[in-house]
Amino acid sequence: MDVVVFCVVLLALAAFVARPLYERTNPSRATDHREAVAERDVVVRALRDLEIDRASGAVDEATYEAERALLEDRGTRAVRELDD
Repeated sequence: MDVVVFCVVLLALAAFVARPLYERTNPSRATDHREAVAERDVVVRALRDLEIDRASGAVDEATYEAERALLEDRGTRAVRELDD
């Protein structure tokens, strides 16, 4: 009986240790995630710069509104990719 319990525990331990070897992550999915994070970061920096330019008077209101709409659209797409 002890031998059977020992074998069951040994098999469970072997399965636990070997599990990461059998689980394979999809490298393209990881790359997509990194690209979406990078895109989101670029958009956040661009929005911050746009706000600074607007506050300093370097950008007029029409340009500001157009650029902000484009950046918000890009940011929304990047965040949606992160949610998937």
